[in-house]
Amino acid sequence: MGEQGDRVGQQVGNYLLLRYLDKGSFAEVYLGEHRYLELPVAIKLLHVRMQPEAHAAFQREARVIAHVQHPHIVQVRDYGIEEQTPYLVMEYLPNGTLRTRHPRGTRLFLEQIIFRQASSPCGPMRTCSPEQIATSRSRPISIMRS
Repeated sequence: MGEQGDRVGQQVGNYLLLRYLDKGSFAEVYLGEHRYLELPVAIKLLHVRMQPEAHAAFQREARVIAHVQHPHIVQVRDYGIEEQTPYLVMEYLPNGTLRTRHPRGTRLFLEQIIFRQASSPCGPMRTCSPEQIATSRSRPISIMRS
């Protein structure tokens, strides 16, 4: 991928990358905008070079996770593969992720943990099919605050 955030200003599919947001172990995330609809989105560019024989599997996985819907899980809106780099287009929620609210190593009070568990995104995971759970990325960086 190169340097962190070095794709700002580039176009990926129908999306213009406007600003670097974050990086995880599997992907970089950018604020983007749909070229024609002018809607803000979060674009996750995966750190892999995908060979053509893997495209169908990526398409299946993108379709499965796009059907997972819950107020605490960011919605996948589109996907694509640009120059062998797969990407997911997700709704953009400007309040950030749980990781931005609670950086690694942050200590939480027991009351916060109990409240978080009661309103946790694990609730919707109970309604997911085993296929949806197997492909989910339920890490703090993937869970958006509303």
